[in-house]
Amino acid sequence: MGNDLCTKCDGPRDTTGYPKWCRKCRAANKRECEKARNEMLESKGFAEGREEMREHLAAGFEALGHSRFTGYEIAESIRRVPGPTVGE
Repeated sequence: MGNDLCTKCDGPRDTTGYPKWCRKCRAANKRECEKARNEMLESKGFAEGREEMREHLAAGFEALGHSRFTGYEIAESIRRVPGPTVGE
C-alpha cells in the first residue's frame, strides 16, 4: 500500500519509475529546475559579457599608449568607446 504513495507529498502516485512522485510533484520539480537553470544561464551570460567589455575597454586604453590620465579623462574615454558586437 505504501508503494502507491508519492514520496514527496504522500498523495496518490499516478506515475511509474523513479523518483516515486506524483505528476503534480514532478511538474513542480521540473519548473523549479528550469527556473534554476535559466538563472544560472543568465548569470553566466552576464559574467561573460562583463569580461568581454573589460577586455574591450583594456584594448582601447592600450591603443592610447603610455600616458597619464585624470579620472575625468578615463571616464570620458570609457563613454566614447563603442560597445563590443555579438561574437567579437
